[in-house]
Amino acid sequence: MRIGLSAALLAVACFCSGPTASFSAGSSGLSDVLLQPSDQSGNTISEPGYYRIILGPGQTDQLYALVGNTKTTAETIRVSAVDAKSGVYGGVSYNLPQQRRSRVGAWVGLSRAQVRLPSQRGTTVAFSVRVPPKTRPGQYVGGLTAYPAIPKTVIKKKGHSSEALALVFRRVLAIVVTCRAQCGRASRFPM
Repeated sequence: MRIGLSAALLAVACFCSGPTASFSAGSSGLSDVLLQPSDQSGNTISEPGYYRIILGPGQTDQLYALVGNTKTTAETIRVSAVDAKSGVYGGVSYNLPQQRRSRVGAWVGLSRAQVRLPSQRGTTVAFSVRVPPKTRPGQYVGGLTAYPAIPKTVIKKKGHSSEALALVFRRVLAIVVTCRAQCGRASRFPM
C-alpha cells in the first residue's frame, strides 16, 4: 500500500521545470526518498518500476532516474549502484551500497553520487550501463538505490541512560540486463 502511494506521488511529481520536479504531497511510508525510472526530462516512465535492457558484450545504454525528496526540509540523497542475487525464498536480494560490486553494480556509471534537494523537489540523475566485452550471454540483475545521506536516529530513554538506533531506508530500482551473444542494436524495455 505504501509502495502504491509512493508511485502515485511520483506520477503527480512530474511538473518539471528545468532539472527539478516539485512534489505536491508530503512523505509517504518509511522513506523520505522517491526513486522512479524516467526519461532525460524527468518524466516518469509509466510502466511499473524497473529497467530491463538488452545489450551485447561491450555495448552501453544511457538511462535516467527521477530522485525525489518528500521531506518538509532540504535533504542530501545518495545514489549508488548495487549488485543483486537470488533471494533465499525467491525474489531478489540487493546488496548494500558499501559492498563490493562485481556484476551489474560495477557496470553502472552514475552522473552524480549524491544530490541536495529542497523540500518536495526532485531531479533527474543520468546513468549508463556498460556490459564488459567478455561477458557471457545471460541475464544479470543489479539495482540503483537512493537513500538519505544522514540516517534517521531513533532514541529511547530509560532513566539516566538512552539507546540510539540509526535507520537507513533505501529505495531500489532493479536493473535487469540481458546480455545476448552477438552485438547488435541496444534496446530497452521498462517493466
